[in-house]
Amino acid sequence: MTAAALKKELELYQALISAFPHAAAIYTPMGALQVCNQPFQLILPSLVNADAHRWLCQGNDDFPLGDGQHLRRQSLTAEHQLVSQLPDPLGAATETLLPVFRALREGQSLFQAVVSALRDALRWRWLGVTRFLPDSNGVCSRVEVLVLWDTDHFAATFQYDLPGMPCAVVLEKRQCCRFEEVADLFPADTTAKTMGARIYAGKVYADANGTPLGHLFALHDEIPVPDRRIEMLFDVMSALLSAEWRALGAETELRAARAAARTDALTGLWNRRAFDEDIAAQIQHGRRQQDHDAMLMLIDLDGMKQINDSQGHDQGDRMLNLFAQQLATGCRRSDRAYRFGGDEFALLLGNTVSPAVLQTRLNYSLNKLRDAGFPGIGASAGVAALSETAGDSATWFSLADARLYQMKNKHHKAAAR
Repeated sequence: MTAAALKKELELYQALISAFPHAAAIYTPMGALQVCNQPFQLILPSLVNADAHRWLCQGNDDFPLGDGQHLRRQSLTAEHQLVSQLPDPLGAATETLLPVFRALREGQSLFQAVVSALRDALRWRWLGVTRFLPDSNGVCSRVEVLVLWDTDHFAATFQYDLPGMPCAVVLEKRQCCRFEEVADLFPADTTAKTMGARIYAGKVYADANGTPLGHLFALHDEIPVPDRRIEMLFDVMSALLSAEWRALGAETELRAARAAARTDALTGLWNRRAFDEDIAAQIQHGRRQQDHDAMLMLIDLDGMKQINDSQGHDQGDRMLNLFAQQLATGCRRSDRAYRFGGDEFALLLGNTVSPAVLQTRLNYSLNKLRDAGFPGIGASAGVAALSETAGDSATWFSLADARLYQMKNKHHKAAAR
């Protein structure tokens, strides 16, 4: 297993064991701790002796912790084993999570893995995971079935109205609910009646703020003997779904934070930090492909100070945004546009473009600005090809910068005449 694959697997295990209602950890067969949840940290001091280490490596019986509690080792893969605290009432819940691990390794989505595990544990005919669909006012009025197991296969998904359905009660109570003769209790649930379902169980899962996102449900055409295992299974599985959503939310926030750190706040173009990273990557790409060339264009707008002084900084910001839009619009898939700050911009072009073509593009953008109410705006630019600099980023930037100031000096001399 590669280092990247191992890291991804451990991240998955961490998310899964965070849903355990009791102490759980992942160890290697040699007794090395990989990840654990918060409750497990409390019992770590009792696992540092030689007896505990021998048990972690080769013990078959449960390991006693005192007060009637014990640990159990269960093999997940050749590389990892689950070590979990198993009070008797929670044993079934933990046993049900093991198929979730295996289903995820086989490529099922988390929703499919949860449904598959519940199916194997309960043997009910219909199981699924939904998400709640809020309307324009933020009120949940419809439900989308994300995954549905129907007797012997995963069936097509669908949507339905929430009012009058069993899940409306589940959403209201925020706890595991069970209803017998469900078709009689909920006449609006015509699907349950058509299927011949008699019993229903369900529970919501929520985001980090406790806002319900959807629910986990099961239906069957026979009414089994009451089994408190069902509530425990739903508690663990809904906690697992909630943990996954929190992980997804954290990853989304991380991506957004990374993007924000590379983005110019005013124009939305990439910033100097992004430019430094991208130009280094462009250099590496050029070294790997000897026939690869790229172009760098540095741009300084002329007349920015006059706009700020005569029209105000709001208009100056408007002009900068308009220019940024023109740069971004003219970019191909291999091009990136940047704002370094003030009136300084750059283009990094992944494929060779002649300086004349770039100047034509710049002139077109300037004409658009003049038509938009900024008649005195101009620009100086410097262009350099990667092939001119022997693949050195500092030299590449310096060459383009020197050519920019050559043009700027020409503009100053022309204005002085």
